[in-house]
Amino acid sequence: MKENQFIINKMPVPTFRWLKMNEAKLEIPGALTAYQPSVEGKLPKRLTEENDFSGSMSTALDDYFREERLPVRSFVLNAGEESPEYIRMHFRNGENAVEHSAYCFTVEEGARLKLFLAIESLEESKNMAFLQEKFHLKKNAKLDLVIAVKNAKDFAHLQDFSFVLEERAKLKLTSLLLSGKSHHISYQIDLNGDKSEADLHLDYVLSQKEKADFNLVVNHR
Repeated sequence: MKENQFIINKMPVPTFRWLKMNEAKLEIPGALTAYQPSVEGKLPKRLTEENDFSGSMSTALDDYFREERLPVRSFVLNAGEESPEYIRMHFRNGENAVEHSAYCFTVEEGARLKLFLAIESLEESKNMAFLQEKFHLKKNAKLDLVIAVKNAKDFAHLQDFSFVLEERAKLKLTSLLLSGKSHHISYQIDLNGDKSEADLHLDYVLSQKEKADFNLVVNHR
């Protein structure tokens, strides 16, 4: 397999891996370019250090991104703080062949983060974009996350999201796919703490030629 080709979304259970269920072949068609969205609202405090991102879609793909030295931006919402309204991050991809964005959020004890990711492509773009996000919810923390994707008919988009929930942490995730040539989505949720909860709402409205590949994994004790 070439350096720019990967197998993504392999199932975690060995039997399913042998049957090659759900996995998909991915080819990166050009050079990677780091992309930063516009933001409405105030993001949590930014950490000075950059994290070494490990996603849930493919370890080989993670290594590829590291070799390209793509930036990972990390933020922390302090204990007890709460977003008064949704922070809106607006991604308008498609100017470059392959665009990549990566974020890590830590929501400290008792804090609540509300985040809305509005994702779209340039109207006639035939390119590709990656979005990697990782969330760590500490004890009694809450995350309200809404993702809405509306891309051009020839645009490919990938979401690689990981969530770690500690004791009594709560995740509410709403994901909407409205258009786009292909969507590869990997959501991995680790319910590490007692009475941690994840509430998922996944909806899509795609044409017959548009495709969506979901890989949803929930680990719990």
